[in-house]
Amino acid sequence: TNPEDVTLWGEEKDAGPYTNETRGHTGPRPVLLPGEDNRILLFWRGPGYDTWLRTSADGWNWDAPEPFMAAGESSPYFQVAGDGDASVHIAVSPAHPRAEGGDRILYARYYDNAAWRADGTRIRGTYELPFTMDECDVVYDGSADGVSAWVWDVADDEGIPVIVYVTFPSLDDHRYWYARWTPGGWERHEMTAA
Repeated sequence: TNPEDVTLWGEEKDAGPYTNETRGHTGPRPVLLPGEDNRILLFWRGPGYDTWLRTSADGWNWDAPEPFMAAGESSPYFQVAGDGDASVHIAVSPAHPRAEGGDRILYARYYDNAAWRADGTRIRGTYELPFTMDECDVVYDGSADGVSAWVWDVADDEGIPVIVYVTFPSLDDHRYWYARWTPGGWERHEMTAA
């Protein structure tokens, strides 16, 4: 109720119901879009490990939940970051690094009620959702050399998506990377070994 004071909160409101599935929901990621009249987008991993989306104009009244990105046979992990205006960057690890398919880092962007690739190619509108992970940009693909990966974070740099992720050449060799979109594609730079 008072900005900068974490001791006083307003009334609690349940944004559900979502599902009765025993696995439930994890990883809620709310994003405020000032460029869409302060609409709130809430992403989370829900039924079937799909990434779900729900929107609200005021934080109290919510649209019906809709699947946003289909998981297929995997259990993806994702990070999101707003650009401070009307876009949301989404970075995805399609599976746990120890699982089949855990060797890629993918990217998609939400903008104007659609999913997009970094180069501006439209994937699908919200009325055509969910889209699949195979429709995303491939930021990193370790399948050729068997190196697994996991997304750490995604951010916006003046409208440009940037992603931090880790690769695992072996159990005791972890490599931290920084990827940035450029007009020529994804530039990747190793930051440090651990």
